Formats: sequence, C-alpha cells, structure tokens
Amino acid sequence: DEYNLIKASNGGALTLQLAKNAVYDEVIGMDDDIRKAAQESYDDLASDYSDFEDQLKQMGYEDKDDYIDTVLIPEQQGNRLQTQYFKDNKKEIEKTYKPSIVTILKCDDDKTAQKAIDALKDGKELQEVYDTYTSADSSFSNEEIVCTTLNTDIPTRLINQAYKTKDTGVIDEVFTMDDGTTYSYVAIVSDKDYDKNLSKYEETISAGENFEKEMWVYYFTKYDLKIYD
Repeated sequence: DEYNLIKASNGGALTLQLAKNAVYDEVIGMDDDIRKAAQESYDDLASDYSDFEDQLKQMGYEDKDDYIDTVLIPEQQGNRLQTQYFKDNKKEIEKTYKPSIVTILKCDDDKTAQKAIDALKDGKELQEVYDTYTSADSSFSNEEIVCTTLNTDIPTRLINQAYKTKDTGVIDEVFTMDDGTTYSYVAIVSDKDYDKNLSKYEETISAGENFEKEMWVYYFTKYDLKIYD
C-alpha cells in the first residue's frame, strides 16, 4: 500500500532524489563547510518567519534538523557537484560546447569586417576599431564573452574556429551567419585555458536547457545506476 501510494503521488521524483543523494554522498561527501552553509541557508529562510519550524512540521518534517539533512544539505552538495562535473567531464564538455573567451565585433558587411581585422592587426586600439567599424545594430560591446555552441547570435564557424585556434588575438577571417543576413563578424580570442576559466564556463554552460540532464546522465552512467519505472 505504501509503495502504491508513493508511486501514484511523487514516486518518480522521490526515486530520482534518492539516486541523486547517493551520488552526492559518493562524489561530494560531507564536511563542516557544507553543514555550515546549510545551517546559514536555514537561518536565512527562518529569519522571514516567526514560526518557520512549525511550518516545517506541518509539511511533514520532524524538525529543523530533518529539513536541513533532507533538503538543505543535498542542495549544498548539488552546488558543489556541478563544479565537480566540469572537472570530471572536461573532455566531453569541451567537445560539446567548444568554449573560449572572445570579443566579438559585428559589422555591416564583409568589406567593413576585413577593414576591422586589418586595423587590429596593425595595432589599432580595440575601442577605436569598435567605434569605427561596428554595426549600429550590434548588441556586442568590446567586452570579453564566453563563446560556446549555445550562442545563437554568433556564426557557427566562428565558434568552431575560436575553439580550435591555438593562438590568441584576432582571427584572420570574416565570419557570416548561415541565415542569409548580410552582417559579418570578427573574433578576437582572449583566452583558451579551460581550467583558468572554469567558473566562467560553468556559469554560462550550466544555463543551457539540457545541462542538468547531461550532468545526471554522466553520473548515473559512471556509477551504474539504473532507474526503473
């Protein structure tokens, strides 16, 4: 009866959460920092309600410690697991998302873009080149961005070339979109070091629609976890 009740209500979510908790314990484990962060999270939540622990009991938790152990500690472990995933699955993440740190210059046409490349190669200041050659419709500034396959406003070839190039600096090629628009793009590669830019890559890539699913497929596969309906 208990099994059928759980299955009919939230059995799928509960099963997945228990599996995730097993991964958290295996990969991240428990230390004083995690418990401290969970306690601080609880204190922040409780500060907004005078009867917070009573509300937890009404929700089915035994007490605040039960809530911390059941909800807040796994939450803190999950934050760490995401960062660990970017270390554990580095090769596949690079292969899939092709990350690099670049500055993008959007121009009105090929000729303008080539002039911008020539000016940069001649040593002109980046801001001066932007002021002279950037399109009025451009949403890019002369700020560095994380360039990945998630970017839909950057030519696919630019993303691939920025990732493949071994050198930093302006790429000597004019890039265009595949959608028939006349805009042309210039790429200045700033950095290619994955480990150095891990936090930036994590912030950008983890916002992708399929990221969480990919992360859990990786860990469930790694630890041979099988989920049955």
